[in-house]
Amino acid sequence: MKSFLSYYFFQFTLLCIAFTVVSCSKNDENTHENLGDVITVLTSNFITTVVENPEEGQLLGTVSANTNQGSITFSITEQSPAGAIAINSTSGELTVADPTLFDFETNTSVTGTVAVTNGTVSENASITITIKDFNEDNIFEGGITLETQLDIDNFGANNYTHVTGNLFIGSLNQSTMFNNLRPLSSIKHIGNQLNIYDNDGLTSLTGLENIETAGTINIMLNDVLTDISALSNITELTLSLQLYGNPVLANLNGLNNITSVSYLSITDNDSLVNLDDLHISNITESFEIDENDLLTDINGLSGISSINGELSIFNNNSLSNIDGLSNLSTLTDNLFIEMNNNLTDLCGLQNLLTNGGLSGDYTVVNNAYNPTEQDIIDGNCSI
Repeated sequence: MKSFLSYYFFQFTLLCIAFTVVSCSKNDENTHENLGDVITVLTSNFITTVVENPEEGQLLGTVSANTNQGSITFSITEQSPAGAIAINSTSGELTVADPTLFDFETNTSVTGTVAVTNGTVSENASITITIKDFNEDNIFEGGITLETQLDIDNFGANNYTHVTGNLFIGSLNQSTMFNNLRPLSSIKHIGNQLNIYDNDGLTSLTGLENIETAGTINIMLNDVLTDISALSNITELTLSLQLYGNPVLANLNGLNNITSVSYLSITDNDSLVNLDDLHISNITESFEIDENDLLTDINGLSGISSINGELSIFNNNSLSNIDGLSNLSTLTDNLFIEMNNNLTDLCGLQNLLTNGGLSGDYTVVNNAYNPTEQDIIDGNCSI
């Protein structure tokens, strides 16, 4: 009897243990199920840099986010400046909404907040977009020679704004025949020389209107060039200005904003009548006006008060007076006035000579009238 009771007690104990294990297992399952009902959303802040003036719709990047169940949506809750960016509600992709607000001179950054949402659960991501200034200078390092129209077209296609060396348009070896400089219209600054040389097809310099500074301008041996007005935006030459052998160039319109040069040479321009378009007031080295057959006066030089070098006026067959030098008070080197067949009036030198402003030699020979220094000082300066 005792054995029988022990057997049933043992069976009952096993049954209780099994029930307890099953009950605990179900409780664990319920716990996991409850934990699974908690929605979590994770996101991170968005930081990027963009060059100013992007295109509308340009992709800026994607706001990173995820959730443990279901799906998430993205929305911009605030941004400054307003309306600058947009976001795809499904993917989180940020794009440019208004390109005009990505102007470095106006806004250096775009900031905002994006809400990442799953049902009633939401997390915020901050947005910081730094706007980078666009370097508008497109610099060509060194010098370049453009000998053909194709050379000009190809070089112009690069839209360079600066040439640090020489820009040589033409050829030293043979005449060239191009006629269109418009592809070079992006150029603003030339570090050394602008050379326009030996061309038989160029009638104007249209295309060079945006050049503001250069070291030297050399316009030489251009047989049909009549118009240099495209150079009117040049306000600074650090070195020299030379015009030589341009037979049909009748005026210097286009050089009127240049006030200072180191060396000035106007030579062998057969159709040049006057220098009225020059407003130069300072010449730091030498100056020569030679062999301009139709040049009748040099009144355009009336602003010059000093020349730190030589002055040569040679073989200008129509020149009758040099009144344009009446304000010249200092010439630190030699004065040469020679072989000007119609020159009868040298009274423009009175200020220079009366005040002892000539430091070098006085050479006035083979003109229609050749007064001495003393003649001019005494008032016998013309016939």
